[in-house]
Amino acid sequence: MHPGRLRPAVLPLGRYYLYYAPHDAPGGICLAYGDSLEGPFTEYHANPLVTNDWQPHYKVSHVSSPHVLWNEDARELWLYFHGENHTTRLARSKDGITFTYDRTVLTKDMLPAGTNETSYARVFRHDLPARGARYVMLFMVNNQSNHRDIGWGWSADGRAWTFAQQPLIHHSDVGVNNLSGPHLLIRGGSAYVVYHTGKENGGNMLISEVGNDFSRRDHLGVFYDSGSAARRTAAPPPPASVPTGACRTWSTRRGNGSPAPSRSPEADGTGRGTPVLPPACPGHRCVREGPRPCPWPPASA
Repeated sequence: MHPGRLRPAVLPLGRYYLYYAPHDAPGGICLAYGDSLEGPFTEYHANPLVTNDWQPHYKVSHVSSPHVLWNEDARELWLYFHGENHTTRLARSKDGITFTYDRTVLTKDMLPAGTNETSYARVFRHDLPARGARYVMLFMVNNQSNHRDIGWGWSADGRAWTFAQQPLIHHSDVGVNNLSGPHLLIRGGSAYVVYHTGKENGGNMLISEVGNDFSRRDHLGVFYDSGSAARRTAAPPPPASVPTGACRTWSTRRGNGSPAPSRSPEADGTGRGTPVLPPACPGHRCVREGPRPCPWPPASA
Protein backbone atom coordinates (compact mmCIF):
# COMPACT_ATOMS: atom_id res chain seq x y z
CA MET A 1 0.00 0.00 0.00
CA HIS A 2 1.24 3.49 -0.77
CA PRO A 3 -0.64 6.15 1.24
CA GLY A 4 -0.40 9.90 0.93
CA ARG A 5 -2.22 12.22 3.35
CA LEU A 6 -3.03 15.86 2.78
CA ARG A 7 -5.28 18.63 3.98
CA PRO A 8 -6.20 21.30 1.41
CA ALA A 9 -8.64 24.10 2.16
CA VAL A 10 -11.88 22.35 1.21
CA LEU A 11 -12.52 18.60 1.16
CA PRO A 12 -16.13 17.54 0.61
CA LEU A 13 -15.90 14.14 2.31
CA GLY A 14 -13.79 14.77 5.41
CA ARG A 15 -10.87 16.71 6.86
CA TYR A 16 -8.27 14.24 5.59
CA TYR A 17 -7.93 12.20 2.41
CA LEU A 18 -5.79 9.06 2.29
CA TYR A 19 -4.71 7.82 -1.14
CA TYR A 20 -3.48 4.25 -1.47
CA ALA A 21 -3.05 1.48 -4.03
CA PRO A 22 -2.23 -2.21 -4.24
CA HIS A 23 0.81 -2.94 -6.35
CA ASP A 24 -0.36 -6.22 -7.88
CA ALA A 25 -2.02 -5.86 -11.27
CA PRO A 26 -4.31 -4.14 -12.06
CA GLY A 27 -3.61 -1.88 -9.07
CA GLY A 28 -5.75 1.24 -8.92
CA ILE A 29 -5.54 4.54 -7.03
CA CYS A 30 -8.05 4.47 -4.18
CA LEU A 31 -9.33 6.98 -1.63
CA ALA A 32 -10.30 6.76 2.04
CA TYR A 33 -11.38 9.78 4.10
CA GLY A 34 -11.72 10.72 7.74
CA ASP A 35 -11.77 13.59 10.21
CA SER A 36 -8.72 12.53 12.23
CA LEU A 37 -5.25 11.39 11.24
CA GLU A 38 -5.66 8.61 13.78
CA GLY A 39 -8.76 7.35 11.94
CA PRO A 40 -11.11 5.80 11.38
CA PHE A 41 -11.00 6.18 7.61
CA THR A 42 -13.91 5.29 5.36
CA GLU A 43 -13.28 3.76 1.95
CA TYR A 44 -14.74 5.82 -0.88
CA HIS A 45 -17.68 3.98 -2.43
CA ALA A 46 -16.57 4.41 -6.06
CA ASN A 47 -12.94 3.27 -5.80
CA PRO A 48 -10.65 3.12 -7.68
CA LEU A 49 -10.46 6.77 -8.72
CA VAL A 50 -7.75 5.98 -11.29
CA THR A 51 -7.50 2.63 -13.08
CA ASN A 52 -4.93 0.94 -15.29
CA ASP A 53 -6.97 1.78 -18.40
CA TRP A 54 -7.54 5.52 -18.97
CA GLN A 55 -8.34 6.05 -22.61
CA PRO A 56 -7.02 7.66 -24.71
CA HIS A 57 -4.03 8.30 -22.43
CA TYR A 58 -2.77 4.84 -21.50
CA LYS A 59 -3.53 1.16 -20.92
CA VAL A 60 -1.00 -0.56 -18.65
CA SER A 61 -0.73 -3.67 -16.46
CA HIS A 62 -1.14 -1.67 -13.24
CA VAL A 63 -1.12 1.79 -11.64
CA SER A 64 0.17 2.36 -8.12
CA SER A 65 2.30 4.48 -5.74
CA PRO A 66 0.06 7.58 -5.43
CA HIS A 67 1.69 10.77 -4.19
CA VAL A 68 -0.70 13.70 -3.81
CA LEU A 69 0.52 17.27 -3.54
CA TRP A 70 -1.61 20.32 -2.78
CA ASN A 71 -0.44 22.75 -5.47
CA GLU A 72 -1.02 26.17 -4.00
CA ASP A 73 -0.30 27.93 -7.30
CA ALA A 74 -3.00 26.01 -9.18
CA ARG A 75 -5.30 25.53 -6.15
CA GLU A 76 -5.53 21.88 -7.11
CA LEU A 77 -4.58 18.43 -5.84
CA TRP A 78 -1.86 16.99 -8.07
CA LEU A 79 -1.63 13.20 -8.12
CA TYR A 80 1.65 11.62 -9.22
CA PHE A 81 1.47 7.85 -9.78
CA HIS A 82 3.25 5.17 -11.78
CA GLY A 83 2.10 2.71 -14.41
CA GLU A 84 4.12 0.86 -15.65
CA ASN A 85 7.01 0.84 -13.20
CA HIS A 86 9.10 2.86 -15.65
CA THR A 87 6.57 5.70 -16.14
CA THR A 88 5.34 8.34 -13.68
CA ARG A 89 2.19 10.27 -14.59
CA LEU A 90 0.33 13.34 -13.35
CA ALA A 91 -3.42 13.85 -12.88
CA ARG A 92 -5.10 16.92 -11.36
CA SER A 93 -8.25 17.53 -9.34
CA LYS A 94 -10.21 20.36 -7.74
CA ASP A 95 -11.96 18.15 -5.17
CA GLY A 96 -9.61 15.18 -4.70
CA ILE A 97 -12.19 12.80 -6.19
CA THR A 98 -12.52 13.53 -9.90
CA PHE A 99 -9.16 13.69 -11.66
CA THR A 100 -8.19 14.99 -15.10
CA TYR A 101 -5.21 13.40 -16.82
CA ASP A 102 -2.38 15.86 -17.39
CA ARG A 103 0.75 14.19 -18.76
CA THR A 104 3.66 11.81 -18.37
CA VAL A 105 6.34 13.45 -16.21
CA LEU A 106 9.05 10.77 -15.94
CA THR A 107 10.05 7.71 -17.98
CA LYS A 108 13.10 5.47 -18.12
CA ASP A 109 13.95 7.03 -21.49
CA MET A 110 14.68 10.34 -19.76
CA LEU A 111 17.64 8.70 -17.99
CA PRO A 112 20.77 6.95 -19.33
CA ALA A 113 20.52 3.93 -21.63
CA GLY A 114 20.01 0.72 -19.69
CA THR A 115 17.63 2.28 -17.15
CA ASN A 116 14.63 -0.04 -16.80
CA GLU A 117 12.70 1.33 -13.83
CA THR A 118 11.84 4.81 -12.55
CA SER A 119 9.15 4.52 -9.92
CA TYR A 120 7.83 5.49 -6.46
CA ALA A 121 8.23 9.17 -7.29
CA ARG A 122 7.60 11.81 -4.61
CA VAL A 123 7.31 15.53 -5.36
CA PHE A 124 8.04 18.36 -2.91
CA ARG A 125 7.82 22.15 -2.96
CA HIS A 126 11.44 23.18 -2.60
CA ASP A 127 13.14 26.17 -4.18
CA LEU A 128 16.35 25.69 -6.16
CA PRO A 129 17.00 29.24 -7.40
CA ALA A 130 20.17 28.36 -9.29
CA ARG A 131 18.18 25.87 -11.37
CA GLY A 132 15.10 28.07 -11.75
CA ALA A 133 13.11 25.37 -9.95
CA ARG A 134 10.36 25.37 -7.32
CA TYR A 135 9.72 21.63 -7.13
CA VAL A 136 11.95 18.60 -6.50
CA MET A 137 11.17 14.99 -7.41
CA LEU A 138 12.78 11.98 -5.70
CA PHE A 139 12.32 8.45 -7.05
CA MET A 140 13.78 4.95 -7.24
CA VAL A 141 15.84 4.14 -10.32
CA ASN A 142 17.02 0.72 -11.49
CA ASN A 143 19.13 -0.45 -14.41
CA GLN A 144 20.68 -3.61 -15.82
CA SER A 145 22.84 -4.02 -12.71
CA ASN A 146 19.61 -4.69 -10.75
CA HIS A 147 20.77 -2.44 -7.91
CA ARG A 148 18.31 0.32 -7.08
CA ASP A 149 19.40 3.91 -6.39
CA ILE A 150 17.71 7.22 -5.54
CA GLY A 151 17.25 9.54 -8.54
CA TRP A 152 16.09 13.11 -8.58
CA GLY A 153 14.83 15.94 -10.78
CA TRP A 154 13.69 19.55 -10.61
CA SER A 155 10.94 21.63 -12.16
CA ALA A 156 9.69 25.22 -12.28
CA ASP A 157 6.01 24.22 -12.40
CA GLY A 158 5.73 20.56 -11.32
CA ARG A 159 4.85 19.49 -14.88
CA ALA A 160 7.96 19.85 -17.08
CA TRP A 161 10.98 18.24 -15.45
CA THR A 162 14.76 18.03 -15.79
CA PHE A 163 16.41 14.91 -14.35
CA ALA A 164 19.94 14.38 -13.12
CA GLN A 165 21.61 11.69 -15.20
CA GLN A 166 23.42 10.21 -12.20
CA PRO A 167 21.81 9.04 -8.94
CA LEU A 168 21.41 11.46 -6.09
CA ILE A 169 22.28 8.58 -3.74
CA HIS A 170 24.00 5.48 -5.11
CA HIS A 171 23.48 2.18 -3.31
CA SER A 172 27.23 1.63 -3.03
CA ASP A 173 27.68 5.00 -1.29
CA VAL A 174 25.88 3.60 1.75
CA GLY A 175 27.05 0.00 1.41
CA VAL A 176 23.80 -1.75 0.51
CA ASN A 177 22.25 -3.49 -2.51
CA ASN A 178 19.04 -1.49 -3.02
CA LEU A 179 17.49 1.84 -2.02
CA SER A 180 13.91 3.09 -2.38
CA GLY A 181 11.14 5.18 -0.81
CA PRO A 182 12.88 8.59 -0.72
CA HIS A 183 11.38 11.52 1.18
CA LEU A 184 12.61 15.10 1.62
CA LEU A 185 13.00 16.61 5.11
CA ILE A 186 13.93 20.19 5.95
CA ARG A 187 15.61 20.72 9.33
CA GLY A 188 17.90 23.37 10.79
CA GLY A 189 18.24 25.29 7.55
CA SER A 190 19.30 22.28 5.47
CA ALA A 191 17.68 19.55 3.36
CA TYR A 192 17.88 15.81 4.03
CA VAL A 193 16.71 12.75 2.11
CA VAL A 194 15.38 9.77 4.07
CA TYR A 195 15.07 6.43 2.25
CA HIS A 196 14.99 2.72 3.02
CA THR A 197 17.24 -0.20 2.16
CA GLY A 198 16.10 -3.53 0.78
CA LYS A 199 15.09 -6.43 3.02
CA GLU A 200 18.39 -8.14 2.33
CA ASN A 201 20.11 -5.26 4.18
CA GLY A 202 17.63 -5.06 7.02
CA GLY A 203 15.08 -2.68 5.54
CA ASN A 204 16.37 0.18 7.69
CA MET A 205 15.68 3.82 6.95
CA LEU A 206 18.83 5.84 6.22
CA ILE A 207 19.39 9.58 5.99
CA SER A 208 21.67 11.75 3.85
CA GLU A 209 22.13 15.50 3.96
CA VAL A 210 21.93 17.04 0.48
CA GLY A 211 21.74 20.71 1.50
CA ASN A 212 19.22 23.26 0.36
CA ASP A 213 20.82 23.40 -3.10
CA PHE A 214 21.26 19.59 -3.32
CA SER A 215 25.05 19.95 -3.62
CA ARG A 216 25.98 17.92 -0.53
CA ARG A 217 26.28 14.14 -0.27
CA ASP A 218 26.72 13.55 3.45
CA HIS A 219 25.52 10.05 4.31
CA LEU A 220 24.63 10.08 7.98
CA GLY A 221 23.67 6.48 8.64
CA VAL A 222 20.60 4.83 10.13
CA PHE A 223 17.61 7.11 10.70
CA TYR A 224 15.32 4.30 11.87
CA ASP A 225 16.27 0.72 12.70
CA SER A 226 13.49 -1.49 11.36
CA GLY A 227 14.39 -4.18 13.88
CA SER A 228 13.61 -1.86 16.78
CA ALA A 229 9.86 -2.40 16.37
CA ALA A 230 10.27 -6.15 16.72
CA ARG A 231 12.52 -5.73 19.75
CA ARG A 232 10.18 -3.27 21.45
CA THR A 233 7.75 -4.93 23.88
CA ALA A 234 5.97 -2.78 26.44
CA ALA A 235 7.93 0.36 25.69
CA PRO A 236 5.79 3.38 24.69
CA PRO A 237 6.06 4.71 21.13
CA PRO A 238 8.45 7.64 20.49
CA PRO A 239 6.91 11.11 20.82
CA ALA A 240 5.51 12.78 17.71
CA SER A 241 7.54 15.88 18.55
CA VAL A 242 10.96 15.82 20.11
CA PRO A 243 11.31 17.42 23.57
CA THR A 244 14.16 19.75 24.38
CA GLY A 245 17.06 18.54 26.47
CA ALA A 246 20.54 17.10 26.20
CA CYS A 247 21.58 15.78 22.79
CA ARG A 248 23.18 12.36 22.75
CA THR A 249 25.49 10.85 20.11
CA TRP A 250 24.71 7.93 17.82
CA SER A 251 27.02 5.86 15.67
CA THR A 252 26.89 6.42 11.93
CA ARG A 253 26.31 3.00 10.38
CA ARG A 254 25.48 1.77 6.93
CA GLY A 255 22.28 -0.15 6.40
CA ASN A 256 24.27 -3.37 6.74
CA GLY A 257 25.86 -2.34 10.04
CA SER A 258 29.26 -1.22 8.73
CA PRO A 259 30.48 2.38 9.13
CA ALA A 260 28.76 4.80 6.73
CA PRO A 261 31.11 7.44 5.29
CA SER A 262 29.70 10.90 4.68
CA ARG A 263 30.69 12.35 1.34
CA SER A 264 30.90 15.89 0.06
CA PRO A 265 30.62 15.88 -3.77
CA GLU A 266 33.00 18.77 -4.21
CA ALA A 267 35.65 17.34 -1.86
CA ASP A 268 37.80 15.50 -4.40
CA GLY A 269 36.46 16.67 -7.76
CA THR A 270 34.97 13.28 -8.62
CA GLY A 271 31.44 13.96 -7.43
CA ARG A 272 31.76 11.18 -4.83
CA GLY A 273 33.83 13.02 -2.23
CA THR A 274 36.06 12.12 0.67
CA PRO A 275 34.75 9.97 3.54
CA VAL A 276 33.87 11.83 6.73
CA LEU A 277 32.28 10.29 9.81
CA PRO A 278 29.85 12.77 11.44
CA PRO A 279 28.37 12.14 14.89
CA ALA A 280 24.62 12.00 15.29
CA CYS A 281 21.98 11.29 17.92
CA PRO A 282 20.27 7.88 18.24
CA GLY A 283 17.35 8.77 20.44
CA HIS A 284 15.64 11.11 18.03
CA ARG A 285 18.04 10.88 15.12
CA CYS A 286 19.38 14.40 15.30
CA VAL A 287 22.05 14.85 12.66
CA ARG A 288 25.07 17.05 13.02
CA GLU A 289 28.54 17.39 11.58
CA GLY A 290 31.53 18.93 13.30
CA PRO A 291 30.79 22.27 14.96
CA ARG A 292 27.49 22.85 13.18
CA PRO A 293 24.43 22.99 15.47
CA CYS A 294 22.15 19.99 15.60
CA PRO A 295 19.20 20.56 13.18
CA TRP A 296 16.84 18.35 15.19
CA PRO A 297 15.58 19.39 18.63
CA PRO A 298 17.68 17.53 21.21
CA ALA A 299 16.35 14.61 23.19
CA SER A 300 15.62 14.67 26.89
CA ALA A 301 18.45 13.49 29.08
